[in-house]
Amino acid sequence: MIESNGTYLDFYQKASRLDYGGLVFFLMVTPSPVDLEEYMPMENPQIVTEKDGVTLISGEPTDIQFNYEVQEISDEYTRMQAEIPSILETIELERV
Repeated sequence: MIESNGTYLDFYQKASRLDYGGLVFFLMVTPSPVDLEEYMPMENPQIVTEKDGVTLISGEPTDIQFNYEVQEISDEYTRMQAEIPSILETIELERV
C-alpha cells in the first residue's frame, strides 16, 4: 500500500497498517544539496538520486511498525524490508 502527501511517498505493509502503522520505508523530495546529518532522526537515511536541484531521500521507521507476535506478518514485513535496496536501484527522478 502506498500513500503520498505531496512531499513524502510512504510504503506500508497492509496487514499492519491499521493497528501498528505498517510503515516499511518512505521517500522524501527535498531541495539539493542535502546534508544527511539533518535527517539523522530517520532510520537509515540515504540519498536515492539527485537531479536539477532536487534530491530524493529514503528512510525507514525508527520504531516497530508491524505485529511481531504473528510470525506470518513478521516474516512478510522482513521480506518487504529486504526488497528496499532493489526497489531504490530502480528509481529515477524526472521533473514534469
